[in-house]
Amino acid sequence: MNIHDSMKKRRLSSLLIDRIMLVADELFTNVIFNSPETLKANRPRTDAIPLTTEQEASISIGINQDQIFVCCRDSFGTLDVKKFLERISQCLSDGVRDSIQLDEEGGAGIGSFLMFEFASSMVIGVQKNKQTLIGFTFPTDRRSLIRPRNAKSIHIDSKNGGGSV
Repeated sequence: MNIHDSMKKRRLSSLLIDRIMLVADELFTNVIFNSPETLKANRPRTDAIPLTTEQEASISIGINQDQIFVCCRDSFGTLDVKKFLERISQCLSDGVRDSIQLDEEGGAGIGSFLMFEFASSMVIGVQKNKQTLIGFTFPTDRRSLIRPRNAKSIHIDSKNGGGSV
């Protein structure tokens, strides 16, 4: 059974399932297209990216009655935490429309904000040049989907690099 069907079987709302699928896709896309080899090769985001076993990445999803945790782990350890948080901050202060960067390499630059916006908490762990783990928690109750912006928790562990926070 795939992730989407598993969440549907648990009778989660379609909006929550869509958000979780968007976050999982965004996390995995960022791992692939921001990997050191991809950046060195200056590949377009439309190319297929072959990765070796040593360059593996994984998505994990944990579900209980109250929340869902979605995380991605890679074997690169190259996430710039400061830049990641700056993108979220820019979208919060300037608005998403004014923060879109279509003239730069890579994506539009709003994926990190969308993931943060949809989630109730965010966890980032970077072990420089070894691995990155980034995850988001989502409440499963329907009221959380329609409430105005709630307080968020952010947990960061950036050992030996990953950008200063």
